[in-house]
Formats: sequence, structure tokens, C-alpha cells
Amino acid sequence: MRRTLAALGLAAVCAAGPAGAEEVTVAKGAVVRGLDKLTGAVEDVRIMNGDVAKMGHLLIALGE
Repeated sequence: MRRTLAALGLAAVCAAGPAGAEEVTVAKGAVVRGLDKLTGAVEDVRIMNGDVAKMGHLLIALGE
């Protein structure tokens, strides 16, 4: 009985879709906000379509 209820609960969560999902729009670029969890510093990086930006040790590529 518990397994059936757990499976039904999981199915309900999956059917609801991702929390906070937004509509997709077309844009020339994006702003990515990163958080350094060690220092608490927040950094915004603007990236144009097709470009690559560096944030700390990460390389972020934005497709077209």
C-alpha cells in the first residue's frame, strides 16, 4: 500500500512539471547570475548568442 501511494505521489509531482517554469522567448543574449558559495559573492555575466563567457573557473557558452 505504501509503495502504491509513493508511486502515485511521484507521478503527481512529475505530471505537474518543473516548478517555476517560464515561457521561452527569443533574445540576443542572456544574463547569468553566479554565486560563489565560499565567499558569498554574486556575479552577473552578460553573454550574447554564440559567445562564451568565463565566470570563475567555469566557461559558459550560450548557443544561438
